Amino acid sequence: MEIYKNPGEPLEKRVSDLLGRMTLEEKVAQLSACLPQMLLKGGEVSEELLMRYAGEGLGRIPQFPMPFHKDAYQIGKAYNAVQKYAVEKTRLGIPVMAQVECLNGVVAVDATAFPSPIALASSWEPEAVRTMGHVIGRQMRAMVNGANALAPVVDLARDARWGRVYETFGESSYMNAQFGMAMVRGLQHDGDLTRGVQSCAKHFLGYSTTQGGLNSAPVMAGTREIYEDFGKPFEAMIRKASLQSIMCTYSEIDGRPVSFSPEILRDLLRGRMGFTGSAICDGGSIERACFTQHAAADLKEAAVLALKAGLDADAPRTEAFIFLPEAVREGLVEESYVDEACARVLRQKFQLGLFESPYVDTEALKTTISTEEDRALSLELSRKSLILLKNDKNILPLKKDGKTLAVIGPHGDSIIDLFGGYTFPSMLEAVTDKESGFSMLGVNEALAGVGGEQKEGVIPPTAVDGYCRSKYGVMSLAGEMERRAGGKVLYAKGCQIDDEDTSLFDEALGTAQESDIIIMTLGGKSGWTNRATSGEGRDRTSLDLPGVQEELFKRVKALGKPVVLVLFHGRPLSINRASEEADAILDVWFPGPHGGQAIAEALFGEINPGGKLPISIPRSSGQCPLYHDHKWGAGYRRDTGGAIGLEKLFGGGYTDIPSDPLYHFGYGLSYTDFAYPRAEISSEEVPSDGSATLTAVVENIGDVTGDEVVQFYIRDREARVTRPVMELVGFTRVTLAPGDKCEVSLELSMAQLGFLNEDREFVVEPGNMDIMVGSASNRIHHTLRFVITGEKRNLAGICAYSSVPAVKYL
Repeated sequence: MEIYKNPGEPLEKRVSDLLGRMTLEEKVAQLSACLPQMLLKGGEVSEELLMRYAGEGLGRIPQFPMPFHKDAYQIGKAYNAVQKYAVEKTRLGIPVMAQVECLNGVVAVDATAFPSPIALASSWEPEAVRTMGHVIGRQMRAMVNGANALAPVVDLARDARWGRVYETFGESSYMNAQFGMAMVRGLQHDGDLTRGVQSCAKHFLGYSTTQGGLNSAPVMAGTREIYEDFGKPFEAMIRKASLQSIMCTYSEIDGRPVSFSPEILRDLLRGRMGFTGSAICDGGSIERACFTQHAAADLKEAAVLALKAGLDADAPRTEAFIFLPEAVREGLVEESYVDEACARVLRQKFQLGLFESPYVDTEALKTTISTEEDRALSLELSRKSLILLKNDKNILPLKKDGKTLAVIGPHGDSIIDLFGGYTFPSMLEAVTDKESGFSMLGVNEALAGVGGEQKEGVIPPTAVDGYCRSKYGVMSLAGEMERRAGGKVLYAKGCQIDDEDTSLFDEALGTAQESDIIIMTLGGKSGWTNRATSGEGRDRTSLDLPGVQEELFKRVKALGKPVVLVLFHGRPLSINRASEEADAILDVWFPGPHGGQAIAEALFGEINPGGKLPISIPRSSGQCPLYHDHKWGAGYRRDTGGAIGLEKLFGGGYTDIPSDPLYHFGYGLSYTDFAYPRAEISSEEVPSDGSATLTAVVENIGDVTGDEVVQFYIRDREARVTRPVMELVGFTRVTLAPGDKCEVSLELSMAQLGFLNEDREFVVEPGNMDIMVGSASNRIHHTLRFVITGEKRNLAGICAYSSVPAVKYL
């Protein structure tokens, strides 16, 4: 038996043996990719097309569970057909790896869908996301075996104009690190890749902080910010969760496309951060660097630059790396670069167990892969993500007292609008929309019934919402409210999400007039269609409610009846009027398929919303970027106490609106109230290699059981480089019954407080610090001071990334 086929041999020996047997073309094939629809003829996997695209082998197939698959069994059958060719018909029998989108569930028919990541972050419970990652990894394994799972997204969402905010865990690098590590551990089955999948975190690096808030535009951040803020979640996942893969960004940093940047992909990622896994391009980013950013003369030069920079895969369909054998023979790049990249790809295929178990059990896929427990987890995450932003005169929870309720708004009786992007329903909606542009991927050709007669397995655009009701077995918010209300529940759509048509106003106003309390369901839509207001490439200059929704709100509110706003969105919306005039506001983001049930439960008090904002909500897009951990001397928190007169005169603030957010990071209310009667710190002097413990007591002083998110922040009062006015360093969510209290203790290692000093050393240094505990970034209940003593300490490679508070119920 060849060494590489023997599972008893050491991993590196197997990699070396296989690499030594490969031709140059076979090595490059492992760096290559093709889309699944490229392999189909008549709806079935074609050996003729496999010979064309995978004759020398193939590295990966991105987007394998595409919407033209009718069920999970069909996915597994197609996967096995491709794998059988790779294993039995290619010279060396190297298995193919699937590459799958899975931000909030596997983007595939029959898989469990979860709330969007920004909603998951609103739970402030990373361990629940770790459990979700286990579920996603298990379901992915069942359908396409050991795969490259495209999650998590840990871009910092600091600019609400950017369309992909909903894909992130918010604006805090600390929070993104905690949720990112949790997701990686879940997907990778806590390090056992033979049972999990390979997590591919994205987008490396700085992708979300771009010129004008535009997708894939140049990154607008300095090198300190790139590493300290945007890099921290990646380094945490690499060092503490064994992250196996990263996807680079389309963007450029300081004039260099990241796909071509050895400074980012080698020096920073592999050097400073210690990454040893595979680095892949974002879809078409190598071609983009050539044809859009004009950073290469042609695709051959682009392939050479990307390979030398450190990329290991050209995806989703290889356009540039096909020129690598020619480039090697012409002396444009050494074959050692190909060997280096190929070895990383092979290593991970071995680690995933693909050589020993290349196929999936298709018979098992004839029964559901989404269990009752999986769906219950999705519902629980929806419940935990809900944020109560306002509740004047305790109008919520609603009473089941026979009053007539009206549900008004485009989201009230919709299922599809419960889903964020990168879900199976949003993909289905896109490929059944002639104007979405997805025909360029060949998906519409595979969906032969699009725009014509419906065929088996094909969902026409008008039926997507109905399909979701049936497939997921869920009800809309209006339906869920009618099911549990003690009186009549009326519904009127009122308007579309994003157009100027007011023809439905009269019906909505008449319906509202018949009611005692009005529930308005307003906000945005996610996805890839032209109707989407957030999503990839769906950037906006305005953060106002889309279309005529604000006018609808104004007219309904003028009726003089109590109005509760349920806000659906994928990016922060500047709901200034609603913030003043609505009697209550429940922020639900895109809560997933079970969102209707979770929201109705919260409105009627069956559950108590306890989520908190993981992102600041601007009053205007003119404030963007806006975030709580801005630097001293910038942003909306300015300490001018000791400033000279000119700073007081010219030092900041807008002349037309307040400078602070409409709603602050970490903010969220409850149907009960909490108090923080005392806090103390273990020592007022802490050595630079030591730790300090902050202990706070939290008490439920209200009348119902509720959840509180206890938040800890740090502030460096002086340094020779500017530092944030406050940084999140720890948090925990606690549940307290009326009158109950608990003690929350945070042990903060000084190794968590590192930054790049004036000499660009990553250190913690002596100085005066504030440590704060509160219920939001603008609701700090206690501020205590301590001094870091001793010598400057270099933290390179030994930085701490987490402080998990201990909770003792009193």
